Amino acid sequence: MALLVKATYTVSLSSPSTVDTAVTITINNGSAESNDYIALLLKRLLFPQVLPQ
Repeated sequence: MALLVKATYTVSLSSPSTVDTAVTITINNGSAESNDYIALLLKRLLFPQVLPQ
């Protein structure tokens, strides 16, 4: 029986942005064997703009 472990990735911007910023993350087969994990094919993140105060 396989053990399912949830992986967590932290994604952040190095500094606030005054425009909306979209990031697309793709995780695919590489150094791990394909039966070691379930690949996240595509995920789009949106960081909304930070308005000047």
